Amino acid sequence: MSRIPLLRLTNSGLYCEQGGFHVDPWSPSACAVVTHAHGDHAVKGSRKYLTAESGRLILQHRMGPRAEIEGLPFGQTLDLNGVKVSLHPAGHILGSSQVRVEYRDEVWVVSGDYKVAPDATCAAFEPVKCHTFITESTFAHPYYHWEPQAET
Repeated sequence: MSRIPLLRLTNSGLYCEQGGFHVDPWSPSACAVVTHAHGDHAVKGSRKYLTAESGRLILQHRMGPRAEIEGLPFGQTLDLNGVKVSLHPAGHILGSSQVRVEYRDEVWVVSGDYKVAPDATCAAFEPVKCHTFITESTFAHPYYHWEPQAET
């Protein structure tokens, strides 16, 4: 099976050309699929937004009352120009999601921020099978040492 590059890095962030959308764009986009409402993942000015239903109101508050925001329940699939997009729990904050992108039997997942330890404030991280996994790695450097979640 040949691998189709579903996402590519652009000056505005990760872009799915087949679907016509960005994932967590760095600047306004025609269609922004947003992993969660934190400022380093969601920017104002996109024509429309897609995010997890459980985080929709948080994103609406951040983007403003005029922003067009669609909330998608976890696990439900949406067709964006022939590309299947679904959101799956990331366990980071309320409404945080991993973005699953499928086109012609190729599956890529973008995590945004995630946490595998249980957290009562949000849905638990859900492993999602894929061919390519793109992860956020802000604090992955060995310089950072984290105590076990149960001890903090």
